[in-house]
Amino acid sequence: SLTTVNLSDGVKTIDEGVFCDNPYLETIEIPESVETIDESAFVGCTSLESIELPDGLKRLDSGVFYGCSSLKSFEMPSGVKAIGYDAFQASGLEVIHFPDAVTILERGVCKNCKNLKEVRFPASLKKIESQAFSFTDNIERFILADGTICTDEIIIPEGVTDMEDNVFYFRNPYFKSMRIPSTLTSIADGGL
Repeated sequence: SLTTVNLSDGVKTIDEGVFCDNPYLETIEIPESVETIDESAFVGCTSLESIELPDGLKRLDSGVFYGCSSLKSFEMPSGVKAIGYDAFQASGLEVIHFPDAVTILERGVCKNCKNLKEVRFPASLKKIESQAFSFTDNIERFILADGTICTDEIIIPEGVTDMEDNVFYFRNPYFKSMRIPSTLTSIADGGL
């Protein structure tokens, strides 16, 4: 019945599956010393509502918040350079702003996020992997790094060179068109 965790300063890594499948955990304070949160660290923490990530965080590993259905939003530090596959899958996120240093939105990163309404693309985005936004039927707007808000058109950011299959596999009434950048050189089978 662990509901709150305060980690002491000096911890550098939250290892794989540390808080996995704890249905009672509601809040966790992570010290500034943490640089990496490993795979599935919080997977299945269905009551997790609040998390403050440290400014020094560099990587969120695969499936880190998979199934955290009570997690609606959080600030992602600007220093995060890599976010693993399925990192937020089936979470309760309503808003996600990817830091500008992220170059790849990995496979299933926001798949099945039924409450997701707003996505901000990172400035240095090069690749969007398979099913990144599949089954996110309630997205209302995409925001580009320059602040452009897209509410009726999906705009793939300039600089993206590669899109894998089923990236935007959803039934969404808001978007009527898609703008593809001149930098895009590869679209996988089923990519659109």
